Amino acid sequence: MCHIETRYPRYNHPIKLFETRTGRCGEWANAFTAICVALGHDARKANDWTDHVWTEVYINEYERWVHLDSCEPLFDQPLTYEKGWGKQLTYIISVSTKEFVDVSLRYVLD
Repeated sequence: MCHIETRYPRYNHPIKLFETRTGRCGEWANAFTAICVALGHDARKANDWTDHVWTEVYINEYERWVHLDSCEPLFDQPLTYEKGWGKQLTYIISVSTKEFVDVSLRYVLD
């Protein structure tokens, strides 16, 4: 190990992330969600109480919200965190300019 610690400050504005190009899942989800909205998609951030954030985009052809994580090369794999990472999720709320929605059941095994 190199024993170097890198700290990533939390930025709430996507422009700051674009400038610094450093951040954690929350910053990348902010930026990715902003890009999706700028491209004309309905998009919202999914916030997990156990400290992870990703994006959901409404896909008209699927007639539903689709899971997209800007930190992972995944498309619509909502069980990734519990099944793949082994993470115990608790409560997940998706947030957009239009709504707050409890989406926990989509992302948990039990």
